[in-house]
Order: sequence, then structure tokens, then C-alpha cells
Amino acid sequence: MERIIGLDIGDVRIGVAISDELGITAQGLPSIERKGIEKDIENIKKIIEANDIKTVVAGLPKMMNGTIGIQAQKVIDFVNIMKSMINIPISFQDERLTTVEVEKRMIEANVRRNKRRETADRLAAQLILQGYLDRNRSYGFLSLMSVLWLLLFCILIFITAVYIHREVTTPASSAGAPRVIYVPKGSNLKTVSSILKNEGIISNSTIFNLLVRYKSVEGGLRAGEYELSTDMTPLQVLDKILSGRVYQYPVTIPEGYNIFEIASLLDKKELADREKIILLSFNKEFVKSLGIESDNLEGYIFPDTYYINRGMDEKLIIKKMVDNFRKAVSSEKIAELKGGGITLHQLITLASLIEKETGKESEKPLISAVFYNRFKKGMKLQCDPTVIYALLLKGFKEKSYLYDGDIKKEDLLIDSPYNTYKYAGLPPAPIANPGKSSIHAAVYPLKSNYLYFVSKQNGWHHFSSTIEEHNRAVKIYQLKKLAVNK
Repeated sequence: MERIIGLDIGDVRIGVAISDELGITAQGLPSIERKGIEKDIENIKKIIEANDIKTVVAGLPKMMNGTIGIQAQKVIDFVNIMKSMINIPISFQDERLTTVEVEKRMIEANVRRNKRRETADRLAAQLILQGYLDRNRSYGFLSLMSVLWLLLFCILIFITAVYIHREVTTPASSAGAPRVIYVPKGSNLKTVSSILKNEGIISNSTIFNLLVRYKSVEGGLRAGEYELSTDMTPLQVLDKILSGRVYQYPVTIPEGYNIFEIASLLDKKELADREKIILLSFNKEFVKSLGIESDNLEGYIFPDTYYINRGMDEKLIIKKMVDNFRKAVSSEKIAELKGGGITLHQLITLASLIEKETGKESEKPLISAVFYNRFKKGMKLQCDPTVIYALLLKGFKEKSYLYDGDIKKEDLLIDSPYNTYKYAGLPPAPIANPGKSSIHAAVYPLKSNYLYFVSKQNGWHHFSSTIEEHNRAVKIYQLKKLAVNK
């Protein structure tokens, strides 16, 4: 600490007081008798040097209204001269009420009147210095308290930030199998965080709410199903929900499935409404909007594995499958089809018949050859799957099931353009959705003279070039079938 000197500069004497080394109290010194400004300042300078004074405080006797009067101006002039002779800081301390306080204290101390003048100068200097010390100590204390409060606040902010950072970057659990969590439509932040907390995905819903509000993404929370796990951090959970990367269920459409079977499959998995899928697939306006030149989408839903999220619109599901058909079929060299004059629609229709007749890849070019040979001879195709499809169509329209898994003789008489026993040529549209191998077989039939084939009851077929050979094969394999059934 440093010592400070206090001065009460009068016309006859200069009262003097110095502080203790801690700057807490002021002690009076003998007053300086005025003998001229330079001599007075030299005497003050000696006291400063003797006591290692670092600061000078001079009382400024302002008027009661705060203005500078004659006496105050004399003090200012004295201090300005002193500043040129003493190279340490000099401050002013308002002493408007000091005279009153000095008089009061001398009366209380029973100081004799003949000694009051000398005592008054020393006491005034003391009060001037003490006031300065008290004021600066108060400011210093307040300043210190402010610093301490600011430091405490910063510590609390730091601790809070560390805690929140740890919470948003720490998983609820180190282990946990992924599971699908459903966020309903219209869910607000409170609902979402509550669902995640109840499912054990997050451990603190309040911290999750703070995270969302801090990132200002409350309006970006998307409804749907999400695959989440307890080993994901709240930040990762939030990012996934914000991204809208909803869980997608894998659905495999087998080769040869027709629209009715595809619709039932999607309905069973609760990913689409069966009737909506069927009605959309036979809606001419919707079919046309997809760029398909057909009355329906049979044959244009490509067999493949698709990933569909729950709640996805049926139109989008169908569009996704039709788009995949375009990608798959575009690679086929349809223009190279021998004989020419066949359209893409006719090609897919033929491929659907091939698909439904056999599941053996090596037989498909032979089946294709039989159909092409029949075309050339003007023979009816007599394809059983076309009759089955005609029964399915009629059953759907009449809301009944006309096909029970076995074709009867009367079924072959059904009046439908799909009945290839009744009408020559191809049916008006595909009867199923063929795979690539069936489409390829329709483009590239095997060269042969076969006109007939019959099932061997083991997944394979017997092919014949004449009706006599075919009838013999029918007897063999049909009798075998009867024998097995017995």
C-alpha cells in the first residue's frame, strides 16, 4: 500500500494529515505556517519525501451550491503551481461541510478557544484525507464485489455450459438395440421429448428441450417413424428427426406378382390400403399421368425390393415402383426383337404370360418360343394364367372370389378379353409383373418348333411339336397327377 497526504490550504496556515500505510486512517501533523507559495510547497515536498507519500489530496472549499468561489480558486491556483514542482498525483476532495464538522468536534473535545485555530487546520486536513480514504475504500470494495460477482457468474455459466454439453453429447445408455419410435403428426416439442424420454432414448427431456430451442429448430421437428437407439446422443437423435430420415420398411415384390397380390402384401405390412392400390392401378387418368400407355398398371410395377415408410401416400408408392420399371426395362434391347412390329406394351404382356407359366429360368425362352410359333400359325395361346386373371378381375368387380385355386372347365368359357382360350392373340394387358428374365425371354425366344407344353407336376414342362405328342404327354402327366391325388 502507499501513504497519502491530505492538505487544508488556507491563507495563514496549511493543515496537514497523512494516512497509515494501509490507507485506512488519517493522522494529523503540525500545520505549515504560510511564508510564500514556493516556500510552502518546499515544506510540503519535505513531508512527502520523509513519509514516502505517493498521492496528494487537497481540500477544495466549494460554495454550498457547488460553484467555485474566491477561496476555492486560490486553492486551485496553489495546486497548479504545486503540480509543476511535485511529480506525484494531486487530487481534490470536496470540503464544503468540513468547517462545520471541525467546529463540532472541537466543541465536543473541549478545545480551548486560543488553540482552536491551530487545531482546526490539522483536524480539517484529517477530515479531508479521511473522507478521501473512505470514499476510495468504498469504491474499491464495490469494485471488488463486482469483480467477484462477475467471476461467480462466469463460473456458473461455465459449469452450466459444461453440464449441458455433456448431457447433449452423452447417450442415455451405452447399449440398446435400435427400435422404431413413432412421432405423431402435429406433435409439439413437449410431446416429442416426452415420447423420447418414455422410450428411454433420452435421459433428460428438459435438456433436450433446451437444445431444440437453442438451435431454433422447434418448427423443424418432423412426424414419422424413426429408428433410434439408447446409444445415440440427444444431438444425434435431434439431427435424425430434423432430417426427416424416417424408418423405411423393406418390401420385396416377387416376380410374377399381380396388382392384387402386391396390394395385399402392402396392406398386410400396414404400409398401404389394399383397395386404394388396386383402384389407383386401374385408374386410367392416374396411369396416364405416369406415362404408361395402358388402361392399367399391371406389368409396370417392377419386381424388386423397395423401402417404404409408414404413412407414405399410395400414389408415391406406385410411382416409385413404376419409375423402377423404367430403369430396369430401358436396358432391354427391345428394338432388336425379331419379327418387328411389337410394342413395349405387347412385349410386357407376353413377358407376363411367360412369367406365370414357369418359374424355371431355362424354360422361359422355350415358353416364349411356343407362344411365338402359335402367333405365326394363328393359334390361340390357351394360357391358363390368363383365365385365372380374368376370374380375378371379375371377382374384384363383383366383390367375390371366383377363383379357388383350381381351373374348372366352365372357367375356360368365361367371356373376357383376357381369356386366351376364347380369344386369339395376346390379352389386352399384362396379367402380372414380369421380372427381367421373362422380359428377356419375350425379346429373345429360343428357336424351336414347339407348339405345346404340359406340366410334369414337378415344376418343369414337357414340350411337344405335334398335337399327338402333346396328347400322349398329357395322358402321362395327367394320369400321374390323378395317381398322386388318390
